[in-house]
Amino acid sequence: MTPLMWSCYNKNELIAKRLIELGADVHEKDTDGRTAAHWAAKRSDINMLKLILKPDMTYFKDVKGCTVMHVSAHEGFQAGIEYIMSLRPESVHDTDKMGRTPLHYAAAMDRVHVCYHLLNKGADASQRDSDNKTPLDYALIKQHEFVVALFTCHDASVGDFIKMQRSEADTGSLYSGGTDGCRTVLSVIGGASQRIKDREDYSPDDLH
Repeated sequence: MTPLMWSCYNKNELIAKRLIELGADVHEKDTDGRTAAHWAAKRSDINMLKLILKPDMTYFKDVKGCTVMHVSAHEGFQAGIEYIMSLRPESVHDTDKMGRTPLHYAAAMDRVHVCYHLLNKGADASQRDSDNKTPLDYALIKQHEFVVALFTCHDASVGDFIKMQRSEADTGSLYSGGTDGCRTVLSVIGGASQRIKDREDYSPDDLH
């Protein structure tokens, strides 16, 4: 990590400003491909993110293919998400090396408020990653009840995204969007839980 990255991690805005004045390169990456902006998002520091992040940096990916938008979704950093989207609205559709979007990360980490915000900004709830999993799949496997309820009952004007189905060969159950809430959905798949790969295998990796 560079001194600028350390200042972001430690939320020391005064030092960060001074380092930039002295010529610190905000575009520099660490050995894992993270910029100082990745670390500002990791720490959910909106003032630091606004200081560091430039529009072109919203495209930068770490070694796992994560943009600063993925990191913000992972951390439940809604202020960061809103700021990033003000610089590049299409960042809501960013994908990492596994084909996972910010919505995948938010769903896996039980960030229900972020999921709701991303859905209303046009995030595709039906998009599958390289494991053939949608954001809803992660919420189901991790048993994040409020996120499941959001996906199955959400009434925002984002189209018929909740009309999803899986064959028994995929998840061991058949489900679709409905109004009975997440407990019904979870009970339907409960008997199939042993046939699903361990849920930790499907959780997007932390940045640590």
